[in-house]
Amino acid sequence: MSDPEQVRQFTEVGRLGSDLTPLYYYRIQSLKNIISSKVRVLDLGCGSWQLLILISECFPEAEFIGIDLSDNMLTQAMQIQKSKGIVNLKFKKLDITKLSDEFEKNSLDVVISTDTLHHLPTIADLQQTLSEVKKVLKPGGTFSFFDFERMKTHKSMQLMVEATAKFSEPLVKDDLFQSLRA
Repeated sequence: MSDPEQVRQFTEVGRLGSDLTPLYYYRIQSLKNIISSKVRVLDLGCGSWQLLILISECFPEAEFIGIDLSDNMLTQAMQIQKSKGIVNLKFKKLDITKLSDEFEKNSLDVVISTDTLHHLPTIADLQQTLSEVKKVLKPGGTFSFFDFERMKTHKSMQLMVEATAKFSEPLVKDDLFQSLRA
C-alpha cells in the first residue's frame, strides 16, 4: 500500500475502539496456546501496527517480526512501536512469497497471518507462500492464519462489503471488495 491516504484510512478503520477491536482480541485469544515465552514469531503482512503491537504487548517474552511490502505501513508501525517503547518487536520490508531470502530454514517457532493471504494475486503466490512458511518453520512449529473465505458470487461479495464495511472509509471498502474478488 503506497498511497498515504489509503494507509491513513486503513489505520483509522483498524484503530483500537473500532469495529475490528473484538476481532483483535479474538485473534489474541486464539494465539495464547500457541505463543509462549522465548518463541520467535513472524507475522505475514503485518500492516500498520494495530494487531501485531497488541500481540507483542500480550506476550512480552516472545520475539516478534512483522513483515509487509508497504513502506508507509511499516513507517507508521515503527513510529507507534517507538512511542509505546516496545522492544520485543521488529519490522522488515519483505515479500511473503520470499521468506527464505531473509530467514534461515527451521528458524521460526510460529508464523501468523491475519487477513493477508486473500491479497495474494494468484494461487501460485499462495502456494509459494505456504511453501516458504514450511521452510522457515522449525519442526513442530505452528502456522496460524485467519483470513476471509472466498465468496462464490459477485452479489455475495457486494453483500459482504455492505455488511462489514458500512462505516468504513471509501478506500477500505474498495480494497475489501477487490480482496474478495481476488
